[in-house]
Amino acid sequence: MGGVLENRREFLLFEGARVATAGIAVLLLGAWFGGARDPRIVLSLVSFALVSLVGLSLAAILGQRAPIHGVRSRFAISGPNNS
Repeated sequence: MGGVLENRREFLLFEGARVATAGIAVLLLGAWFGGARDPRIVLSLVSFALVSLVGLSLAAILGQRAPIHGVRSRFAISGPNNS
């Protein structure tokens, strides 16, 4: 999970494969753990997997790191206006 949070490409690809596998399994089996076979639940799980897969794919393709808001201002070394 740390690799995904750090936006490291190889971890994003691995997580994308894991999410895709789970989504495909739900579609093929028509059920989720515990035997939930209600089509609304299956559709919700598959939709979540697809949205997650798209987000992970975009993050891997763009290769941008998530900004860490406020870190610079909290730990900034005193500048010309700060003594």
